[in-house]
Amino acid sequence: MGSARPCTCQRYGASARCVAVLITTTTLADLYSMKLLVTGGAGFIGSHTAAHALRNGHDVAIIDDLSTGHRENVPEPAELHEVDMRRRDDVRQVFQEFGPDAVVHQAAQASVAISVRKPVLDASFSESPTNSTRREVA
Repeated sequence: MGSARPCTCQRYGASARCVAVLITTTTLADLYSMKLLVTGGAGFIGSHTAAHALRNGHDVAIIDDLSTGHRENVPEPAELHEVDMRRRDDVRQVFQEFGPDAVVHQAAQASVAISVRKPVLDASFSESPTNSTRREVA
């Protein structure tokens, strides 16, 4: 489990515990010494986000099912959890083991063609993981 550390991000000030879902990587520079969980961290954007966070002194764990991402994209020393974000019990276990202070959600079904042909499947990759991670962080 993560320990509470002070946070100097503009939005939360010096709170005892900063819990936020980060949407952009630009806010990472305002934080320090956080445990970040990057979903979709073996993909292009997620792996670059994880690498940026590591360069700035953050502890990083990654959730990715490797359906479109690649193991070799995961930057060292980030820990890869090969988990399907739609499996809430598996996501919950990662949260319990790693104890993130924040989540950078980059996991998604990336094919526009699939999005158009199978919108319900597409939503299961985007909506369910977001709700699942929000519940775990809260």
